[in-house]
Amino acid sequence: MLLPGQTTHGHYQIELACSACHTPNMGVKQDACLDCHQEELKMARDTHPAKKFNDPTNAQRLQTLNAQKCITCHQEHVPQRTHPMGLSLPTDYCYHCHQDVLEERPSHANFAFDSCATAGCHNYHDNRALYENFLKKHLDEPDVFDNPHIASIVERASEKDSPAPDIALTADDQDAPVEHAATGQLLHDWAETLHAKAGVNCTACHVKNAETGWQDAVSHQTCA
Repeated sequence: MLLPGQTTHGHYQIELACSACHTPNMGVKQDACLDCHQEELKMARDTHPAKKFNDPTNAQRLQTLNAQKCITCHQEHVPQRTHPMGLSLPTDYCYHCHQDVLEERPSHANFAFDSCATAGCHNYHDNRALYENFLKKHLDEPDVFDNPHIASIVERASEKDSPAPDIALTADDQDAPVEHAATGQLLHDWAETLHAKAGVNCTACHVKNAETGWQDAVSHQTCA
């Protein structure tokens, strides 16, 4: 009832715990973002880390776009600018700092201001897929696989030269008590998630311990 707008699907489980992200004055804590995403940014070798903008030469840019704070670009409760995969981002965020590119690089003269990422050339945080070594590794692969899909946790583990454990679960593997067993669309939806593919069954989240037993609502502490 108090939400100012819809929460993205990545954050919906903490939408009833406002203080997980907000200060008493309702500002968003920077640490709240980093507590969940800092490790991922390190793995991606973040190309726009906050420390990059501590350089005095970027002071003028920070007046236009404060890139030291996640919420400058990423905001919750704004479905009108929330893209697929729950990414909340304004379409013109690159332009604020890089508007001179169209003039300095003739090769970019006819590019749209919001095409930096969609053209497949630049990603703000994670450019690993655009690095030369990555391109060499995948040079002979087809442009589109026969079965296009987002790689599961199990598949990503196998890319690290370690055998992927056979832990993926199917709808038949659900371990919920009979009175709480999922059926129909709910069961199908779970079986299609990365949780199921990574071997995370129903009781792993819905049964905190033997004393409390089954819980329909899963708290954000369980995810953490």
